[in-house]
Amino acid sequence: MFPTRILLATDGSAEAVLAEEAAAELAAGTGSELHVVYVVEKEVIHLGEGLDAGLIMTGGKKRPRVERLFGAGFSERVLRKADRPVLVVGERGRRSSTVPK
Repeated sequence: MFPTRILLATDGSAEAVLAEEAAAELAAGTGSELHVVYVVEKEVIHLGEGLDAGLIMTGGKKRPRVERLFGAGFSERVLRKADRPVLVVGERGRRSSTVPK
């Protein structure tokens, strides 16, 4: 039921710190392996596949509408492209995608 491997994508931002704390807590509470990677755009999805991660976690924040007009942010792209569950942790709470595409 719980993921056996969690992949945490971090970039050192304030949002990422929240995701780091949540990932460590989730891994400890479920006995899951925790893999941490410093974000290199696009590679997170491939690494998640290679590790057969049951969950990808990353930090993120809702960007202003004007910024979104010029393209999706990192966490939004991961949410859209990943073929496995993604949990985005931010100051306003969690946004997640739990159904593989």
